[in-house]
Amino acid sequence: MQPEKLTILEFLEVYGKRMAEIARAIWGFAELGLEEVRSSALLAEELERHGFSVKKGVAGMPTAFIATWGEGKPVIGILAEYDALPGLSNRPVPYKSPIEDGAPGHGCGHNLFGTASMAAAVAVKQAMEKWKIPGTVKCFGTPAEEVCIGKPYMALDGLFDGVDAFLDWHPDFQTTAYYRTCNAYASVKYTFRGVSAHGNKPWLGRSALEGAELMGAAVNFLRGHMDPGQPPEGAATINYTYTQCGRYPNVIPDVAEAWYIYRIPTRRELEALYQRILKCAQGAAISTETQYEEKIITGTHELIPNEKMARLLYRNLELIGPPLFDAEEQKFAEELQKAYQVQPLGLSSKIVPPTGGWKGVTDSSEPSWFAPYGVIRAACRPIGIPGHSWGANACHGMTIGFKGMITAAKALGLGAVDLLTSPAVLEEAKEEFRERIKGRTFTSLIPPGQKPPLPKN
Repeated sequence: MQPEKLTILEFLEVYGKRMAEIARAIWGFAELGLEEVRSSALLAEELERHGFSVKKGVAGMPTAFIATWGEGKPVIGILAEYDALPGLSNRPVPYKSPIEDGAPGHGCGHNLFGTASMAAAVAVKQAMEKWKIPGTVKCFGTPAEEVCIGKPYMALDGLFDGVDAFLDWHPDFQTTAYYRTCNAYASVKYTFRGVSAHGNKPWLGRSALEGAELMGAAVNFLRGHMDPGQPPEGAATINYTYTQCGRYPNVIPDVAEAWYIYRIPTRRELEALYQRILKCAQGAAISTETQYEEKIITGTHELIPNEKMARLLYRNLELIGPPLFDAEEQKFAEELQKAYQVQPLGLSSKIVPPTGGWKGVTDSSEPSWFAPYGVIRAACRPIGIPGHSWGANACHGMTIGFKGMITAAKALGLGAVDLLTSPAVLEEAKEEFRERIKGRTFTSLIPPGQKPPLPKN
């Protein structure tokens, strides 16, 4: 093994205890997207403590940051996430036991995600410093992945320009590398405005709710004319809800808001679908003699996969091996599987070879349009336990999740060293990137200059 790689592994073996402390703290914070004040601060401060220059509040998001160490080429970017999900609070036990009813929890494991990515960047810095490796390592603190906000606004601001390769990971029920694509995605709100009136004299009013409802009917007819895509993950879908629709039935509402999210395999198809949904809003407004306003919240592209990057990371996973779970952890897993009424198969103890295919939606698709993108998964929860669940959150707050996290940090660190020290390996990945992107360039669905939808105080 290269001495640079030994430096990575030796550092992370010692640093693992600190990683668990940080991951446990972020798990306890359980902050929703764009509200990750303590989580992002903890990661940024740890990077600063290890000599990184950290720029905070980038792209108009107080909880976004970029931590940089080194100079010159190549520039290796490591992506970090740390937002939680609503309603998934649970103690680290194999049965449902919320810390606080209805409170957020890390059902997607981003407490592990951000910590491992930060630790990998620090480990790479240690190796670069010790072995005089030229180049730059950047850790991108990307908030609000669950609502696809962080990376699209960072891309809009040009923050991914100049990076030579991106490394990413995610907690899962298995350990693997993959080169999947994903659907393009849009999140758009339509606000209808009409004229209020008494319900006994509705002819004097113009119902904003009827405008929103008529738009919904038109969109539902539109579904029948959509290519369904490749089910299940690649299927094209439209979902919506009414966030405002009036409070009393005897008052004609003068404001109503409909929030649409939709997914479809490619950005080209997304743009066409966006125009058709817009026409549904326009037609509904004309028919009900109301006005409408459109607000694009966010939008993402399909992901540009890279098999060369996946196989590079897989080789490093083989080198370090999967997370090794003890008998107590396997017992915890089996009890949790019984609570979910799935087969008690325990925790995965193998590495799955790289695969292609589809993933649903991720805003990691945005950096994949700027440079070769490699991603791994590490076993952090039992087989059969779904992500975005209280059971996953329970695992992500204890040793099962922490072991997967350390495996991920090692694989990312070793992969970064390969890219920094082997120009031919990086060039192969870049050549595949050029072939797959086929001359297309990144253009954001978000209007130029638009600010992120920060939460209201």
